[in-house]
Amino acid sequence: MNMPQKKTAKKQKSKRAPKQVAKKTAKRDLSLDFLRGLAVILMIITHVNGIFYGGEFVIFRFFTWWGATVCFTIFLFVFASIIGMKIELGKVNKEKMAIRFFKFLLVYYLTAFILIAIGFGSDVAIREIRGIITFQLVPEFIEFILAFILYGFIIVLTPQKILKYLTNVKVIVPLALIIFAITKLLYPIETDSYLLISIKSLFTGHEDLHSFGVLSYFPVFALGLWWGGNKIRTKGNDRKTTGILLI
Repeated sequence: MNMPQKKTAKKQKSKRAPKQVAKKTAKRDLSLDFLRGLAVILMIITHVNGIFYGGEFVIFRFFTWWGATVCFTIFLFVFASIIGMKIELGKVNKEKMAIRFFKFLLVYYLTAFILIAIGFGSDVAIREIRGIITFQLVPEFIEFILAFILYGFIIVLTPQKILKYLTNVKVIVPLALIIFAITKLLYPIETDSYLLISIKSLFTGHEDLHSFGVLSYFPVFALGLWWGGNKIRTKGNDRKTTGILLI
């Protein structure tokens, strides 16, 4: 008489198990989703205004600049936060990450060649092609991609023993301040060498060549690494820090 009851109990357990698994896999970080959504909205406004309007009206020009800057900052912060979480969890797959960013680089080159072909038409020369390959010629609207590629490869090349310190506030904050101070010192330096100016603009930014200097935004990347690691350490319960960062 007891045997059918045991079988029934086993069937009930087996039916409940998939629901529990599904609940775990469906869990998402809503704060990062909110930031992604905000960045996408700003990106759409900025690009529509920059491509289709391009006028001199002060308010529109301000929103184009402001939207592009904030949009890039948010995307970089979210990108770094996800890496920070993986570092804290010990789930950084460097091989997979290297392949991913190599594909990202190929997409950048493909997009850059298409944009430069549209802009120059039949007048594209070897100089422009070489400029794209060496990052001396960075087309507008895709220049921010270089920051994600460079930071991605930095994580890949950083030894595993050092990687864990990148989510430690006592390490990452002084490092971010030092790098930012160096970029501020290098930014106003001018030279007649186009090659040197191109290299400098890539890392520190330049008014006419490259708006998003990779190292100039390192404090944002550092903040994201720390926040992602801290979110794992506190199990997402540090709402005060999250609120301050969102503001």
